[in-house]
Amino acid sequence: MAGIGYGSDLGSGNVFGDVHAYLVNTMAEAEELKRVVAHMDEVRMAELEELRNEVERERTQRRESMTKFRAEFEEVVHKKLDSIFEEVEAFKKAEDGDDAAQQAEINDILADVDNMKRGLEEVQREWQRVVSKMLT
Repeated sequence: MAGIGYGSDLGSGNVFGDVHAYLVNTMAEAEELKRVVAHMDEVRMAELEELRNEVERERTQRRESMTKFRAEFEEVVHKKLDSIFEEVEAFKKAEDGDDAAQQAEINDILADVDNMKRGLEEVQREWQRVVSKMLT
């Protein structure tokens, strides 16, 4: 019992030596876990930054695509509107030309009707003359 008592150096060194070794190992494991966690944190942060950059690139690309699409759409719409306006103008000019041609035809018909009236008046006068000669 002399070697195992509380006052003995061998006994206390052995008991505290195990505890000390356990604490040193536990502290080493804790430090290793801290390093692993810090490394994993750095890796995750790098992945997160890469994902943010990728999202920003995609957002920019989508914005550019929409801008390009909008510009192309506006160009097509303007071309269609221009062609419609040109067709309307051509239609108006054709109508104006048709109106002028119709007015010329109307004037010709009026002149023909006036000639026919004069001819009928002359026929009436001659007929009256023929009838008056027959009656006299």
